[in-house]
Amino acid sequence: MKKTGMSSRTDLHPSKHEAGQAIIIIALGFVVLLAFTGLVVDVARVFVQRGELRRAVDAAGLAATGQFRTGATGAQITQAAINLIRSHGISDPSVIVQTCNLAGTTFNSALCPPPDQPARKLVHVSAKADVSMMFLQLVGIPTVQVAADSTAEAAAVDAVLVLDTSESQAYDPPSAYAYNGDATKGCGPADVGQDNINACIYACNNSLAHPCYPLEKIKEAAKAFVDKMYQGYDRIAVVTYARNSDSPYPLGLSLYDAKNQIDAMRANDHFPGETPGTPCSYLSIPGERWICGSSNPGGALLRASQEFSRPPLRPDALWVVIFLSSGGLNATDRPLSPIGDPLTDLYGFCPPKNPLDLLTRDNPPPCRDQQWSVHHPAPMITMTSPLYDSEDYAFDWATYLGEKPGEHGGGGLGVLVYTIALGQKAVCTTGATYSPGPPVVCGNWNPAYVDLGSNLPNTGELFLRYLAAVGDDGNPATDPCAGFQSGVQCGNYYFAPSGNELLGIFLQIAGRIFTRLSG
Repeated sequence: MKKTGMSSRTDLHPSKHEAGQAIIIIALGFVVLLAFTGLVVDVARVFVQRGELRRAVDAAGLAATGQFRTGATGAQITQAAINLIRSHGISDPSVIVQTCNLAGTTFNSALCPPPDQPARKLVHVSAKADVSMMFLQLVGIPTVQVAADSTAEAAAVDAVLVLDTSESQAYDPPSAYAYNGDATKGCGPADVGQDNINACIYACNNSLAHPCYPLEKIKEAAKAFVDKMYQGYDRIAVVTYARNSDSPYPLGLSLYDAKNQIDAMRANDHFPGETPGTPCSYLSIPGERWICGSSNPGGALLRASQEFSRPPLRPDALWVVIFLSSGGLNATDRPLSPIGDPLTDLYGFCPPKNPLDLLTRDNPPPCRDQQWSVHHPAPMITMTSPLYDSEDYAFDWATYLGEKPGEHGGGGLGVLVYTIALGQKAVCTTGATYSPGPPVVCGNWNPAYVDLGSNLPNTGELFLRYLAAVGDDGNPATDPCAGFQSGVQCGNYYFAPSGNELLGIFLQIAGRIFTRLSG
């Protein structure tokens, strides 16, 4: 009986041999668990590093195209891509930058456009990097290579410079001196008299020693902007306007020729059809002086809009207009179809202030009513809206240029627009006292120039702010300048007290365009 009891107690406990096997199994289990844990960690490291490399390569592609836009060499573009990938914590990456034909990069014909298409700045960035392993190096795999690639394009710019070349560009508001610092060469009415202004402007147009001012500064700033564009890729056009507007330099030609065209600009020194340097023959005729109006911004915007339909079309490019004006809105194009008013059919929209008295077309402000806040519809074949004036005409073309297609009830072009008001006439009415600010302070307003709806001075600045507002986001109802005082930069609107500030403004706009492309 004792023997049997001892035997049963021995069966309840594992032998030493069995206990040793369990320890081995548990140890192996820990090893396997540790291996799986190490493998998971290594795989996670690979996925994390691969995701980071993809993000880094995408960013490097944008950085490379940004360098491409600045005219950098292939070596500089490649180094920019490498530096940006390293900034993402990727050490010692292997980077290849491919372009169509930029020296210093690897050529890839797939990045070249067809021969009949505009040039494109495509950059393909590929990168490889080694990821150090923690567990796998124990089995002879110290690193795993990850790779990523990205193709980016430097956005093209189609820019139209719309530049005011009216008489105002031959004297510097408010100094009224044609030549910077030379008080004996003024072309302002107070200096030489109304009848002699055109002769003075004609002289400064032809003078190398004393070129017209501030037109000289407009040319300098516009050419500096052109220098920020890139030949064979960006395109630029120049539209000039006084009473008539012209597109002497269309989109698609060389940037060098554009600068030559800017150099050739002349301040308006005669009424169309008359001898340069002579006064407008209608000035001395009561009731017809309005015909001599010399500022047609609506027609200029029409010419600018036509540039974006000039083949070859580039809908993927960033469409930009920079509009510079001294503020006048006193002329329009002729109606496309006769509307029944002989003077309007011949000289453009300038409705009488009193429909019963045609002579009241000359009342200030000439060719504008006092209802900026009320926009009258354009007449069709007959004079259905006798109040349609030069301001309404400019308003309509501003809306078409900036409003996005199909939005806000419009069918516009969606062009990005920046506006620049130059000098006193853009912000203060005739005869007002003036302090350039900012903000600009004007006193002694001429009541005829005050908008009856808003009770605000109806000057060119109101139109330029509207144009900048609709050209900012395509929506005329959103105005970044709402609540801002006169002569203060807001949204896409700038004010230059004189020609001396234009260079900085043009370069600032160029920088904003580049930021918009890179953003």
